[in-house]
Amino acid sequence: MNISNEYIAQRRRVRQVALAILERAKEANIPDKYSRINKDSFTQLLYPEFKNINLVADFVYNTPEKMLKKDFVVIDGGSEENRLRVGFAILFKLIISDKNGLYRDCGELWHKFQNINFNEGFNRNEIAEDLKDYDVLFIGEFDRKVFNPHFESSSFFDEILADRINNSRITIVSLVNPIEDVTKTQEEKAASGELVSSCGKYLTRLSTGKDSESIYRIRVKI
Repeated sequence: MNISNEYIAQRRRVRQVALAILERAKEANIPDKYSRINKDSFTQLLYPEFKNINLVADFVYNTPEKMLKKDFVVIDGGSEENRLRVGFAILFKLIISDKNGLYRDCGELWHKFQNINFNEGFNRNEIAEDLKDYDVLFIGEFDRKVFNPHFESSSFFDEILADRINNSRITIVSLVNPIEDVTKTQEEKAASGELVSSCGKYLTRLSTGKDSESIYRIRVKI
């Protein structure tokens, strides 16, 4: 069997593209074991009693352009492992769609933003500016209980998320605690900012709200 030069060149280009995508995934802090979660595996991570899992998988894998129009994708329920797997799968899918992205652990960011020691080798304002610019940002494992009202962490998160919304950049957030059913009054307070806690207005809304035109919720199974 004769293999043409064109075929060889095509295979080389495919390999180069694949390697480039994997390199971008690495730069985005996606662990290698989470960088190639296929649609079937993704579907099996979802909680079927919350939404039609096939429709959720179709939304993520078949229509990334629609997902990119959302301000937030919020992941709750299930185990930490499954929440992170779903978040990394979405981040990787959007990187394949020619977007740059980054994963950061929420607790790590909280620690950096509340730390006023300038001798630690990082600058809080520089970190905040950097996080505003990624096409896709995945903030993993937000837990409102760890935020301290006596530090400025919440204002940094609000600044970052407000800028990302204003510039149509999607943010993925996984929640340690599942979103409980809330009353209409609570929803209205969250939307208006009345329930703002030490974690800031945007993360407060995400931890108390439901689906909307700007927020797409995904619940995973244990």
